[in-house]
Amino acid sequence: MCYAMDNIGLVKWVDDHSKIGRERLKQFFAYTTEMIRECIQLNCLRNDDVMLTEEEKAFAIKFSKFIHAANCIIIAEELNKAAFHIERNGNPKIVLLDLSLKFSSLLRM
Repeated sequence: MCYAMDNIGLVKWVDDHSKIGRERLKQFFAYTTEMIRECIQLNCLRNDDVMLTEEEKAFAIKFSKFIHAANCIIIAEELNKAAFHIERNGNPKIVLLDLSLKFSSLLRM
């Protein structure tokens, strides 16, 4: 949805996922950061060297086309900021929507 700039879909996704709780949101951000790392590895190494399940690997192979040196660090920093804001009692809807909108532009770099 971020890449397609489907803002209506993003708002629905944010509404659904903002209710999962702060700890699960922080876990989601950590998992997403790890997937970004695996995508960079897929871009640089052979597919055999990544530590993913088959389902994750299928997603990462498709998604890694949008992750590169110009945006991976910025994406990781934005995920860390979002986790920090959630930890500091930021409104989950605002944090997730802000992060999603930033991802929309970062994935198109």
